[in-house]
Parts: sequence; structure tokens; C-alpha cells
Amino acid sequence: MNNLRRKEAVQEMVIAANQTHMQIETSVDTLHARWAALREHYHGIGAEDTESEINILLAQTDNLLRKLSDWRDVCQSQLNPSEEEPACNQDG
Repeated sequence: MNNLRRKEAVQEMVIAANQTHMQIETSVDTLHARWAALREHYHGIGAEDTESEINILLAQTDNLLRKLSDWRDVCQSQLNPSEEEPACNQDG
């Protein structure tokens, strides 16, 4: 019973990670599209600072998505007992 509950919990985490990943990607795509539309309008009147901040945000978001994908992959591997990977609930 404990193993079954553990497997269900890992499946729920993988589902949540997938949903979160998709939501973040959708938001980033929207940000890209909106900024592309606004960039030309605001070019030369301070848009460079805004663009710099957006680029920092996008880089941090890419890093977050990579880490989320890595974590999801580790958890997904727990559903396949043939693969030996570290447990997804380890500290750190």
C-alpha cells in the first residue's frame, strides 16, 4: 500500500510539473509577442532599460524551466523501476 501511494504521489508531481512547465512557457511566449509589438514603438525613449530587464527575466525563466524539466525527469524515472536514479524528494 505504501508503494502504491508513493507511486501515485510521484505521478501527481509529474502532472503538476508538466502543467507548470506549460503555463510558464505560455506566459513567456506571450511576453515575447507583446514585447516584440511594443519594442518598435518605444525604441529610443527608454526601451533599452526595459528590454534589458525583460532579457534578464527571460534568462531566469529559461533556467527555471530547465530545472523544472530535470526535476520532472528524475520523478518520472521513479515510475520506471528499471532505471536507477536518485529519488525526486531528496534534499537540495
